[in-house]
Amino acid sequence: MAKTQIDLSDIVLSPEFMQEFKVIRKEFGKFVQGRYEESSYEFTVNGVISATDEKTIQMVPEGDRNSTVKTVHTIEKLFITREDGTQNTGTSDYVIYNDESYKLVAVVIADDYGYYKSIISKIGASW
Repeated sequence: MAKTQIDLSDIVLSPEFMQEFKVIRKEFGKFVQGRYEESSYEFTVNGVISATDEKTIQMVPEGDRNSTVKTVHTIEKLFITREDGTQNTGTSDYVIYNDESYKLVAVVIADDYGYYKSIISKIGASW
């Protein structure tokens, strides 16, 4: 696909919108005494984090489940669970934003426009 003339990375990196947050990436997993273990490292990413929609409420027999979902725009690619036989193999990235943990659940590759769009879901209770 040909590169487009519009490069939205300027908006993603604009000081008016940009936020700094941490990403924890797990890679190179292996089984050790029957348990799967991965090495991980943390790095800082700049981007825009915004609300995707209102809290999603699932009504299940054992009670209501609330989930908070956010959209992340970055110029760096974030990863969901992957296994391609290369060094990029690993489970989904985690985002630490406002002292809360989120797990990557989807990535929309829009690199023709200069950015990546990711969907993150809060880990643990959401109120």
